[in-house]
Amino acid sequence: MDKIVDEGRGVKGKNAATFALAAEACPSDPTGVLIDLVAAARALV
Repeated sequence: MDKIVDEGRGVKGKNAATFALAAEACPSDPTGVLIDLVAAARALV
């Protein structure tokens, strides 16, 4: 995410748009606890 901010494509701090861009730019799929966390969050809706 720091690379995205350094390139001027995002902002520091808790910024949802920057996190979304980082997720799209990430070359690997999520693993482990992150998958479980997202599944639990989706189950709430």
